Amino acid sequence: MQTPNPEKRNQIKAAAARLFAEVPFHEVTLERVATTAKVGKGTLYVYFASKEQLYEAVVAEGLAELVGRVEGRLQQTGADACQGLSAIVDELLGFADRYPHMFTLMRSGHPIGNDTELAAARSNLAATIERVLRAGVASGALDDPHPELTAHFVPAMVRSARLYGPADAPRAEVGRHIVQVLLRGLRPHSS
Repeated sequence: MQTPNPEKRNQIKAAAARLFAEVPFHEVTLERVATTAKVGKGTLYVYFASKEQLYEAVVAEGLAELVGRVEGRLQQTGADACQGLSAIVDELLGFADRYPHMFTLMRSGHPIGNDTELAAARSNLAATIERVLRAGVASGALDDPHPELTAHFVPAMVRSARLYGPADAPRAEVGRHIVQVLLRGLRPHSS
């Protein structure tokens, strides 16, 4: 029996990430992942019990990377909630561009399971967005009675724009529009 090797696991995840980004989920096979990663199919099973488990690991890692990128951008914007929302939307759009088939898979309703790593990554993203919204509310820049809900709407807006919006819409334009829609609904109303 093989002893797990972190480098080999990363090699497999990198190959799977490329495949999941290039083709729809149902077209990716573990055999194809093994071939792309230049490992035997049996070796792949040392690290991942199923295609779903491999996908969850890839997506969780991608979301963790996304949260890290968002956090970095938020440090650059300071405490400005509007700039923070713009940075978040821009990073979400970048993630959608890097992993286009993930959004298709999410729309398809394919069960991804209850992987704790994936659930934690999703929670971290929502918590990061919620933190920016709450800071905006506290500063008076935003009026949002339920930032915990809005934190989930932001990624959903990006996903909808990428799945159902015009395919030729430039990323920057899509991002500006999403932020504009958010802010028109979140800015305090003047009496």
